[in-house]
Amino acid sequence: MKIKLRLLFITLFFFFTTQSFSNPINKINFIGLNNSSEESLFKTIPFQIGQEYSSATSNEIIESLFKTGLFSDISVIQNEDILDITLVENPTIKYFNFELNSGSGFSNWLKNEKMLMSNESLDEELAKNLLSAGNPF
Repeated sequence: MKIKLRLLFITLFFFFTTQSFSNPINKINFIGLNNSSEESLFKTIPFQIGQEYSSATSNEIIESLFKTGLFSDISVIQNEDILDITLVENPTIKYFNFELNSGSGFSNWLKNEKMLMSNESLDEELAKNLLSAGNPF
């Protein structure tokens, strides 16, 4: 009976000591954001303020942010009850500016020059390669 009680006390002791070392996070800082919003990243990461933080949680955060395709480097650092997530964003496409000169003049006819690409074929190629303003490059 004494052995069972000792075993119970040891088990309870280890349970409460692991609970006392848990670190609830009270604030999350995103460092290095230029194009993305913090609100969208809070929806993306599988972690919320007030939850317990561990190294497994860090790996889940990094994996979920890499899956977005918006970042080339991510690091997570815990400072007491604050979680600092440092991000390096991939460049994004701001706009496209193509100038297609049809050159329908007499000199182009003499040189036998034709346009290689029309506006329609250019739009098709952009859509096929998922290139649009705001997407990561």
